[in-house]
Amino acid sequence: MEYFKCFEVTYKGTTSDVVLAETVVKKMRAAIQQAVYDRCLLTTTDIIKYNNPAFNGNRSNLENHILLDLVEKNDFNEFMQYIESPKQHFAKFIETRVDAHFSDKNEEIRNMCKVFVETFKKIVESAMINSTENLESDNAKVEIWLDRFCKELNGQIVFSKYDVGAFKSQNINNTVFFKESVTAFLEEATNELKSSFNNTICINTKEFRQKPHEILIEQMSGCWEQCPFCLASCEATIPNHEGDHSVRFHQPKAVKGGRWHGTDKFDTDICSSLVESDASYMNSEGKWIPYKKYRSGGPKYEKWSITPEKELQPIWKWFVCHFKSQLENYYKLKFQDIPEPWEKITKQVVIELLKSK
Repeated sequence: MEYFKCFEVTYKGTTSDVVLAETVVKKMRAAIQQAVYDRCLLTTTDIIKYNNPAFNGNRSNLENHILLDLVEKNDFNEFMQYIESPKQHFAKFIETRVDAHFSDKNEEIRNMCKVFVETFKKIVESAMINSTENLESDNAKVEIWLDRFCKELNGQIVFSKYDVGAFKSQNINNTVFFKESVTAFLEEATNELKSSFNNTICINTKEFRQKPHEILIEQMSGCWEQCPFCLASCEATIPNHEGDHSVRFHQPKAVKGGRWHGTDKFDTDICSSLVESDASYMNSEGKWIPYKKYRSGGPKYEKWSITPEKELQPIWKWFVCHFKSQLENYYKLKFQDIPEPWEKITKQVVIELLKSK
């Protein structure tokens, strides 16, 4: 404040200019901080999406990484969450990866924020120079300067002239002193902001208008309708899409607790094979419907396109065999017809196959 005391000797009536300058910068500090977090949010999200193999492809690529993560963790409960609540597991997977990035790259992110502080400081300084240029040196209307200043910011920083509306009917007694006062207060405020990023243990993501994982979830989400026979999720990348639901690879019916009618035995058949068989299923109304006419079973069947296909991803063959006892306990059913080749598939084979895609 010694700086301002010296000027009070030289310039008369500058007290109100100092108060205005201090108020402007106080509001501007908050605006710069929010702008920094906004820029950090978008930049960091782009970096995560570009650098993380799970996020730099399409949704099918992401699903593959989720399956790989499940196999490597070898956790039955997580598998069941994925099977029964794929949307929630999808969100959890993304959030976990994003949190890990913020933890691993915390120092880099904090340094990036300090650079952004300096960037926005220069924007404000430039706006001050341009908004006070050719302004009357004495008794210029605050309202006129505010209009110019906000226009010069050009939306790069969210600052409203109403933030200092109490001053708009007043005059700027000395434009030069006011500009220099703002510059001095701004230097102090931005130094404090940069110091705050030095002193914090990690970036406070609560300051973001939207969480980074929420942006990625929104960008990479799609349709979450599940096959009525096996719970495989529709692969469409657009929610509420037109046309039928479909998925390239279906799962054994046993994955969702499918059983042979009237027994306590799991059904390990695949719905994509059954749709070209002579078998039938019982719909929710208790009616037997031929699989070849599966769409006639009701609303949840009629919008699915299930292409006849005998191929089954090795992961589900391994899953059924590896978690056989857990599945039996979970559904209170028994396996009796697991194909022998399934039992020969190892965890390592599944991991290598998923990594090769």
